[in-house]
Amino acid sequence: MAKSKSSTRKPAIYSKVKDPVKPKWMRVIRFIMLILLTIFILMAIAGIMIKYYRDISKH
Repeated sequence: MAKSKSSTRKPAIYSKVKDPVKPKWMRVIRFIMLILLTIFILMAIAGIMIKYYRDISKH
């Protein structure tokens, strides 16, 4: 178990040391993707709510 943990930890450290710019870009991209996903989910929920509201109001 300890060996597998060390092997998983080492690549991350090496990648950070080799390319310090990549993690920043990855963080920025992840942050933007999270914002876009949240907006998309909110829009989808709003659309569903409007559809249900219209259906209820019709009946």
